[in-house]
Amino acid sequence: MLKPPFIHRVDTDEDPLPHGGATDIFGRVIWALTEEEEEAMVRKIQTAFGG
Repeated sequence: MLKPPFIHRVDTDEDPLPHGGATDIFGRVIWALTEEEEEAMVRKIQTAFGG
């Protein structure tokens, strides 16, 4: 999981986190997923539900 510095702010309306993540109420990125992490999570969910 990428942990960018707290000073990095994201306008989630114009530049959303492409693979998921979270921002605080001020738009600072708290954590973000990489493409590989997102794919691994999707595979786990598909496997768990027989997909």
